[in-house]
Amino acid sequence: MILVSCRSNNIYSTLPAQFQLFALEYCSVYFVSFRSGVIIISRPANNCHSPNGRVQLICTQNWIVKNSFISLLLLLSLSAFGQTKEGSFFRPFPANYEVKQAIEVESLFPMFFTGGYHIGIGYRYRKFRIRASVINGGTYNAEPAGVSNSSSDFKRFYKTSPGFFLGYNAWKNLEVYAFLEHHTFQIEQKSTGQRQDLTSVDFGPGIGYQFFIGRYLYIQPAFHVYIRANKSETFPSQTYKIPNIDLSPVIRIGCRLWKQFPSHINTRQ
Repeated sequence: MILVSCRSNNIYSTLPAQFQLFALEYCSVYFVSFRSGVIIISRPANNCHSPNGRVQLICTQNWIVKNSFISLLLLLSLSAFGQTKEGSFFRPFPANYEVKQAIEVESLFPMFFTGGYHIGIGYRYRKFRIRASVINGGTYNAEPAGVSNSSSDFKRFYKTSPGFFLGYNAWKNLEVYAFLEHHTFQIEQKSTGQRQDLTSVDFGPGIGYQFFIGRYLYIQPAFHVYIRANKSETFPSQTYKIPNIDLSPVIRIGCRLWKQFPSHINTRQ
């Protein structure tokens, strides 16, 4: 049996002894075997590597543990330690937020359910991320998101509009960001069905958390505060005034297409 704490998955050799050994370079390796009812735990001593990088049996330090209860605790502890260092599918090592550089694509996928679309692409450098996106909301009505002067007499739809985002990971995958979006809204008067376009430059803060599923996929629920100047459009018998502030929860699904970890982190994941 072998228990490994390691930043590399390179297997250099398998030694056919009563130990089930895998010789890994640059690792903390614990070899465990059973002899006559006792557990023997070994790890390579200092300067144990031969020139070709293989571990030699004569260079091990052995601890013999006779108490079965202590042996069990020790095995469980070493196993947990190894899993923490090597990581798992949902908690990979190193953590996803430790990347030095990454390229990500993402989408506000609910827009597709209303006949629209959204696509964004981002570049991350350490804790900073810049993104560009384009949105079309289809039949999604954004008017109820208005805080102060939203109107029940009108509907407001996103036409194709670009946006730019600058974010910073404040803690792990918790991102705070600012955005600037040049929206073209289509305003519909409910009583007449008449529609007119209204353009607005919206800006504001946002906050969201990237929940990664493995190394590549993630879901990012977030919250936006849209701020804009006074704008209006005149309709028969009514004047529409766009709300100055929208409060909007959003959810994105994304994929990290490429990543690079800092040089001091040795990983092949």
